[in-house]
Amino acid sequence: MIDGKYYVSKEIVIDNKPTLLFMEYLINGKLSFYFRQDNNKVNHYYASKDSVGITELEYSKQTVDHDGKSWEDENRKFQGLLSYLTYDCRNVSGDIRKMNEPDHKKLIKFGLRYHNLICSDKSCIVFERKIPPKIKLEVLGGIDNYFMSIISTNGSKGFYSLPSLGFNLLFQQSENSERIYLGLGMVVANTKHDLKEDLVLWRIPLSINYLDSKMGFSPTFSYAVDLNRFCLSQALRTGVKYQLKTCSLNLNAALHTMVFVLPYCAAVTTGVTFDLR
Repeated sequence: MIDGKYYVSKEIVIDNKPTLLFMEYLINGKLSFYFRQDNNKVNHYYASKDSVGITELEYSKQTVDHDGKSWEDENRKFQGLLSYLTYDCRNVSGDIRKMNEPDHKKLIKFGLRYHNLICSDKSCIVFERKIPPKIKLEVLGGIDNYFMSIISTNGSKGFYSLPSLGFNLLFQQSENSERIYLGLGMVVANTKHDLKEDLVLWRIPLSINYLDSKMGFSPTFSYAVDLNRFCLSQALRTGVKYQLKTCSLNLNAALHTMVFVLPYCAAVTTGVTFDLR
């Protein structure tokens, strides 16, 4: 056991070559599940049953572009493998169809249900994963482009650009997903003398963020409400980050709206996110 996780050595095939690896043991029962993460921090899950050797639960997702249109294409081969391994219990077929993407929580729950349905006289062993949630600090700076029709006193059109600085504290929600973080921060923009007096140029964003921990480039997404405006202001932010060992470099674009309808600011930010724990 290492840091609350249990490991077992298993031989699997990687790039058509048998490879002996230590993998995290999630559940040991009539249907057992294992987990490993490769060098790019991509998750891989495996299953085994009785005399059936260990086999990967294949899942992947990629963006496909065709004729100017793009969509996400998901490979859910793992559903077919689970159906094959649980052919003797039709009661779990609905659970397989509902499992869009494998993760620790879903597989442990599924393995327990399957085991209890076909083998009620012998309990299985669940190796509970105990990992403290990660905390990150994002320091950012950028340009807030306010719509002149909203903030100008003379009715001018176009944008009014103001430099901004801010930070976010990000808390991992590991029980739900290791890629989901709740954030709380503050962003302040420089004030100018010709802005309306009632315009507040600082924000307290309460956000939910999607951050992949794999090394290298990966997309980021977030949705935030501004506590300073009593949650009447919202922001959608998307971008890309380059993950290093203990920090990442970020580039994002955001659109701020009032009461979900009226856009009042378009922002571009860059920054650094540090791992605090």
